[in-house]
Amino acid sequence: MQAFVGPMFSSKTEALHGQLRRQAHARRTVVLFQPTTNTRDQNNSTLSAHDGGGSFNPEKLPGKNYIAWVSGSAEVLSLAHQHKADAVGVDEGQFFDEGLPAVLSQLHREGVKVFYAGLDTDWRGQPFMTTAKVMTCPEFNVHKLTAVCSRCGNETATRSLKKDIGRSDPERIIDPGGKDKYEAVCETCYLAATAEA
Repeated sequence: MQAFVGPMFSSKTEALHGQLRRQAHARRTVVLFQPTTNTRDQNNSTLSAHDGGGSFNPEKLPGKNYIAWVSGSAEVLSLAHQHKADAVGVDEGQFFDEGLPAVLSQLHREGVKVFYAGLDTDWRGQPFMTTAKVMTCPEFNVHKLTAVCSRCGNETATRSLKKDIGRSDPERIIDPGGKDKYEAVCETCYLAATAEA
């Protein structure tokens, strides 16, 4: 099992899609799961990373490949079994319920190749518990990715900063969006921005 975690714009989705395309080319049945709370691409048959790279288009890949929009981990298990998946990918994993890591572990024990991509912390700097549980699962090979800081250019940005942080409701943790709402920043720029808010 492999997990790609880090801040926004750190190429998590691109890495995930690359692994899933590889599985499709190996003639494995692939299912990519997206949470229904991620409203960004729900009407598209192709999913792409924020920067447009690393897409996953089931129709242009060999074999049987699917994209499934689901509301929780129980649906992941059910649809993986229904499609007789050889490989599953979960994108935007932080939006799933905390039962997801157990489901992914079960699929792994059944011989399914498992790939996960998700934010490790929210815009307040607090951990997303689903990703935290994935990161502590011994069977996951965790790839901690970084982005380029949008403010200073540091290549080790580890934080997702909400652009309107001073006006944001701290209780509204989930607020899907891309470059319109968020930027990747290093720790120094994050601390400076939150101190000003």
